Amino acid sequence: MPAKAAARLANIVSAPLLALAVTGLAIPALAPAVHAEPMDNAPRIEGVKTTAYLDGYDAYQAKDYARALHFFQPLAEAGDGDAMVNIAIMYDNGQGVPRDTATAARWYMKAAEAGITEAQYNLGDMYRVGAGVPLDPAKAFYWTEKAAKQGHRSACNSLALFHINGIGTPKSAAKGAEWYEKAGQLGHDKAAFKAGYMYVAAEGIPQDFKRGVLNLQVAAMLGNEDAKRGLNVLKQPPVRRFVPVADAIKAYGAGDYARARSLFMPNAEQGDPSSQNSLGALYYEGNGVKQDYAQAFLWFEKAAFFVNGTEGVAQLNLGTMYEKGLGTAKDEPQALLQYLRGVEAGNPEAALAAGGMFLEGRGIPANPRQAVRMFRKAAIGGNASAQSALGYALAKGEGVPRDMRAAAYWFRQAADQGHKFAQSSLAALYEEGWGVPQSLAEAAKWYRKSAEQGRAYDQWRLGYLYYWGKGVEKSYDQAFNWYSKAAEQGDAQAQYELGIMYDEGYGVAQDQDKAMDFYRKSAAQGNPWGQHALRYYAAEKERQAARARFEALQRWRAANPPVYSTPRYNSYSSYSSSSSSSSSSSGYKDPFGGLNPWDSQYQTRRCISSPTSCYQNSYKY
Repeated sequence: MPAKAAARLANIVSAPLLALAVTGLAIPALAPAVHAEPMDNAPRIEGVKTTAYLDGYDAYQAKDYARALHFFQPLAEAGDGDAMVNIAIMYDNGQGVPRDTATAARWYMKAAEAGITEAQYNLGDMYRVGAGVPLDPAKAFYWTEKAAKQGHRSACNSLALFHINGIGTPKSAAKGAEWYEKAGQLGHDKAAFKAGYMYVAAEGIPQDFKRGVLNLQVAAMLGNEDAKRGLNVLKQPPVRRFVPVADAIKAYGAGDYARARSLFMPNAEQGDPSSQNSLGALYYEGNGVKQDYAQAFLWFEKAAFFVNGTEGVAQLNLGTMYEKGLGTAKDEPQALLQYLRGVEAGNPEAALAAGGMFLEGRGIPANPRQAVRMFRKAAIGGNASAQSALGYALAKGEGVPRDMRAAAYWFRQAADQGHKFAQSSLAALYEEGWGVPQSLAEAAKWYRKSAEQGRAYDQWRLGYLYYWGKGVEKSYDQAFNWYSKAAEQGDAQAQYELGIMYDEGYGVAQDQDKAMDFYRKSAAQGNPWGQHALRYYAAEKERQAARARFEALQRWRAANPPVYSTPRYNSYSSYSSSSSSSSSSSGYKDPFGGLNPWDSQYQTRRCISSPTSCYQNSYKY
């Protein structure tokens, strides 16, 4: 089976596996700000058609180095990893600028410190030979090892030489053979041949004939003539080139999985990677056989042994099995290795999966810049999910300088392929005017495309635009329709909006009970608007109850008028005539015997008993 046919067939399994991998990226579509009053419509203008990086990339490919430098320089200074490496290479090679290894080394250093593998490998090589930097074997080993551990094929090969020759590290033939083998797994034919030779010939390590032959077969499959001759000398079977299994492909396409399996099996047992991968797909899906992840894993593993046997699809599938722990123990570092092997075989989906692991630090320390480089590699290869992921990274400024214009470009590329998250993000850009001219009509167009694919957020957003008549003709019926679709999927904001429509009778018969039901559903999910609505109606209910109680009290008073009567006693109706020794209620001893000193009776009595005080009578009349 030709490689392209194998790739097509393997998509049957790689598609669901990839969906799992992409979900793991946790890259949602961009969301616009929620406005109390939507923006006015803007005239429809098509989005951007290119990006600064792609302009530079195209110029470099056309050998217009001066133009390439013009685009790469600002990006590199802003921290774009790809651009930094490209600038360094141009100074290293004298492309568009006078050759300057010292300047090249400075740019390599910037990129290497940012985690870019090519820069780490090249910087290590410059320290190894003393080009642009002082010769320093320890630093050469340090940077080369960093790149090798991130799956850089040439760095793995160089690291093997460092271990074997003791450059910057103690000599170790065993470690050298292991790194040669890893480089071979990543597609380095000479490294695979060297690993095979060392294991067969016991070159500084214990002999492992079987392992040696396998590495020689890898090298031969990669086209290494020395490996082919070595296998012949060792009387080992050469790597076979298998003819397409056209009947098997036809049977698979017709849904006759049992026949397809019977036709794939002979070639698979003889070592055909395409047939092996196809068998793995059948076992993974349970088509023509009982679903068995363990069997699927074994066939994917066989198919993935030769890096160029299935255009990287087998490596992608095997990596996903390792990542998710299907048919084998979960092993994220091994998953990343398989994805990187797929990248070396040119598989854009493998680059996307590897980018996700670099972004989130799964199987390796998090490295957003390296993640963006993987996304960009896959995006340029046409992968819609990678284009959407790259657009998101550019929009958020994660691992790359923030560039809304470039983000809009990549979202558009993915959206045109029907990628719903990219369609949603592109709609948000048009709604807000981020990187494109603001246009609510364009926003509504792209929200509709995603909403029709069932994305709840975009169903709510499209309903919102219909509710306000922004970018579309105002229609409560359409708003209610799209809100309902989103609410059925549990979208809390749509549930709140439906509550409003039932509350006010917009586009639907007024129904307070249904309104409250939707408010409760929204509030239960933590939606602040739904919670506010519940608080408002709880307070309103209490106000109504208080009003009812007050009105009842008024009616009772009207039916039962009060009868007024004078109090029997008050504090001014009498006084005590007790002796001067008596005390007031407060405990104060009253020298006037409890009489008010300004009372006329008191004044009269005091004059009768004490004539000398009769001057007080002057105050009496």
